[in-house]
Formats: sequence, structure tokens, C-alpha cells
Amino acid sequence: RTPLNTAVGAVAGAIPMLMGWAATGRPLTLTAWSLAGVLFLWQFPHFMAIAWLYRRDYAKAGHRMLTTVDPSGGRAGAQAVLGAALLIPVSLMPALSPTSGSPWFYTAWALGLGVGQLALAIRFALQRDDAAARPLLKVSLLYLPVWMAFLLLVSL
Repeated sequence: RTPLNTAVGAVAGAIPMLMGWAATGRPLTLTAWSLAGVLFLWQFPHFMAIAWLYRRDYAKAGHRMLTTVDPSGGRAGAQAVLGAALLIPVSLMPALSPTSGSPWFYTAWALGLGVGQLALAIRFALQRDDAAARPLLKVSLLYLPVWMAFLLLVSL
């Protein structure tokens, strides 16, 4: 009913991670908050790319996405860039944790992933076409598992 559906869904997507962490009885650390923040922020470049690619389908179905209320894609592009930009510092937070085994290795990979996704989000915001949205979607699909794999690797 509202184009805020992505933001509401992003909150719902991040909270279970915090609940699971809290269920272990351990305090919510910087890494826990970073995980939740990444799960929240990652959804904006990811879903803005999807919303652009399938904007006609969403419109036919009556779903109010940013790309249906703003067919120019300007607002969707801006949200994709903002989410990708904020994702960078939030994804780097685990390197500050005292339990981080290889902070420089982790930082290099997290920064590379983040800057790569941000570059594609900027391209999408500027071009606002399928040719720019598709690579952003593909990279967003790889971002989470790759980022989490490196987070796990440095914590071993």
C-alpha cells in the first residue's frame, strides 16, 4: 500500500539476526549490530534494482513501489546509492572488534565489495535503465554471502 514497503521489510529482515544473537545469551556486540545494519542497508540497492527491473509487473499488480510512484527512477536510484554508501562503514565495523582475527584482510575485502556495489548503484542512479539495474542486482545477490564468508573467515 505504500512505497515504504522496502524500508519496513528491511527492518523485518534485520531484526531476526539480532534476536538470534540475543538468544545465545551473549551481549549484542559491534559485530552483531554490524550484521543487522548490513542486512538492513543491503536491501535498498538490492530491492531498488528489482523494483526497477519489474516496475511494470508491480504496477500491473497494484504494488506501490518507488518505481511505480516515481517512474523516472530518481528516488529508487537515490535510495540505492544511499543504502550502498551507508553499507560501507557499517560493513567495516567488525574490523574494530577485539575478536577480529585479520582486520586488514577483512577491511580490504569488505571495502572492495562495498565500493564495487556503490559504483553500480551510482551507475543505476545516473542511467536509470535495465542495463544499469541488472548488474546491480547481480552484485547485490553475491554481496551478502561473500561478505559473510569473509566475516566468518576472519573470526576463525
